[in-house]
Amino acid sequence: MPRSEEAFERYLREFRPRKPRPLPGRAPILLRHWVPRIAIAAMLVLIVAAMIFLSRERKHEAQLVQPPATAVVQPATRSVARAVSVQRLTMLAQTDPEQLDAALAEVSRKLLPHVELAGGALHGLDTE
Repeated sequence: MPRSEEAFERYLREFRPRKPRPLPGRAPILLRHWVPRIAIAAMLVLIVAAMIFLSRERKHEAQLVQPPATAVVQPATRSVARAVSVQRLTMLAQTDPEQLDAALAEVSRKLLPHVELAGGALHGLDTE
């Protein structure tokens, strides 16, 4: 081996291999891989939390609006309530407004609670 080649070999042995650094301007692969997944998981948690919160609010409102235990809805009242609809009342109002007033008066007597009876809607309020 000529001398120049031996010198070149010594020169090459001085170098040590090392790991190359990442290219500039690019995030590490691990970070690029997990950030979108974490963001999606956070959004799902927020959506589920909002749904639970809203369902509890609705239950709470339903408990506040419930009629007293003394107010019993009669089966006949339920059938009257089913028979009355906005569409039927609108048609009645367009054809004969006087008949609409009579129909509303009759339906209100059957649907609305009686406030003067002993077991009526206001019975629980008279003790306060």
